[in-house]
Formats: sequence, C-alpha cells, structure tokens
Amino acid sequence: MAEPTVFPGDVQIKGTLRPTTLTIPAGSLTDAGVSASAAIAESKLVHMINVCDELYGPAVTVAALTKECYIAKGIGTITVVRASVNGTIATGADRTVNVDLQKSTAGGAFATVLSATVLFNNVSVLRTLASGTLSSATYAAGDMFRWVVTVAGAAGNQAIGLVADFVTYEATT
Repeated sequence: MAEPTVFPGDVQIKGTLRPTTLTIPAGSLTDAGVSASAAIAESKLVHMINVCDELYGPAVTVAALTKECYIAKGIGTITVVRASVNGTIATGADRTVNVDLQKSTAGGAFATVLSATVLFNNVSVLRTLASGTLSSATYAAGDMFRWVVTVAGAAGNQAIGLVADFVTYEATT
C-alpha cells in the first residue's frame, strides 16, 4: 500500500471532493459543523423516548394492574426501566409491590424484558427511583409494551401512588 499524501497545513478544495473513504477523527465533527440545511433524512436519526406512566395517583392504594403503555414505531433498545412510589411507602413487613415491563412481538404472548422486576417494600424510600434489571433490551417496530403490577402481603398498609417509566433509543422508519 502506498504512503498517503500528507498536507502539513490547512487544505482548501474548490469544487467537489469525492473520496472513496473518509475517516474523520473522533470529536472533530460537531453540531456546528453540520449545515442547518443539511436535510438529513429522518430515517438516519435515532430518538430518545421516555415512556412515563402514572399507574396510581399519589392518593390511590397500589393494587394489581396490567396496563398497555407503548407501541414501537421503529427498532430500538431500552436502556432503563424505573419506578417510584410517590404517595406513601407500605407499612407492613410483608407488603410488596413488583413492577414489570412486558413486550409482545408480532402478536405473540407478552413476556418480561426484565430478569429482576422493580421491587418496593416497607423499607423502600418514598419518591426514589428504583430500577429493574434488563434481560431483553432490543425490540422491533410494532412490538407492544405493557406494565404489570403485582402486590402481596397482608400486614399493615399497602403502598400508595406509583409511577413507572422506561427510556429507549428508537430508530425512525
């Protein structure tokens, strides 16, 4: 392979540059370097989406629930699944709230995307986000998502108020 031609200073090209390959050093192309009229196709963009749901208001006791929450518009990757009790933490030692995010692909059965659900009990901290552990982060256009809340315990009072969200990066189609 021939040695590349090295230009020790700035280079200006009047006309069209048509390289077969072009390697741009990391960090050298910034937002300011992209023309406002670049007309980049939407299909080449990735969107961060935060799907946030109030599952129970701050004065409503948490109970078992299944709630549809999102239909994917493109392929994507979930980066985090979180929830928070926002009214009152459970007072009974055996009281628990589990929050699961489930996905259905191509009309198939719903299945969890988590290897560990988001768990709240009597030692959880009010209005503090807790995260689940992702096991299946990728999805396809048309996949459907739902929240599944399960509760257990009989001692004391159950938690009051619940919000949940997941963050995903999704390509446009």
